[in-house]
Amino acid sequence: MKIALDIETIPLPPEKREFTKPDPETFNYGAAKKEETRQAKFAEAVAEWERGDKAALKAITGSVALIMYTDGKDMQVFSTVDGTEADMLDAFWLSLEENRPSTIIGHNLINFDIKFLVRRSIILGVDVPERYIAPLFDKYRQELYVDTMQFWGLGEYNYMVSLAKLCAVFGIDVKESEVNGKEFYRYWVGGDREDVPAALDYCRQDVEATWKLAKKLRI
Repeated sequence: MKIALDIETIPLPPEKREFTKPDPETFNYGAAKKEETRQAKFAEAVAEWERGDKAALKAITGSVALIMYTDGKDMQVFSTVDGTEADMLDAFWLSLEENRPSTIIGHNLINFDIKFLVRRSIILGVDVPERYIAPLFDKYRQELYVDTMQFWGLGEYNYMVSLAKLCAVFGIDVKESEVNGKEFYRYWVGGDREDVPAALDYCRQDVEATWKLAKKLRI
């Protein structure tokens, strides 16, 4: 059984990432010399920290809000809409163990999605089956995980291409959405543009697009 997977992440509340808040004593002011310029740069950094613009990209400052995967027929959905992140992660790993996929496919899967899921699980004390951790320590044991971005990169160091662009190359239609990965948190529960159905649809489109891309790449 092969599955295509995608996750969406959101920033942790400020009080849970206080240890990353900019410190005026250690802040990098760059070439700024004037005190007013330095104060403005620091204020901007603090405002960015408070918004959590980049916090969702790291497991120590962000959390998993949504996980979806498909086998090409059925879509499995796990979210924090009706429960905690820990409960969601536990249900997700149990689902994988029940279905025992031979291949897990994703775009930027290895460097982001899977490692984020494992790290958040460890932080929250959620058990992760060993078969999903072991391959991450050995780049030569990646038969479980297939990353469409790395596959297309053909070994090129630090190669990156967006899912949307690669889908466009292969004529895979991806419906435009006002939601995007960077601002997903704004559409999730508690966001200033809260629209959970639109957020769910955005992730669902990415999972379906990844599945179609994998078929085009003959993965």
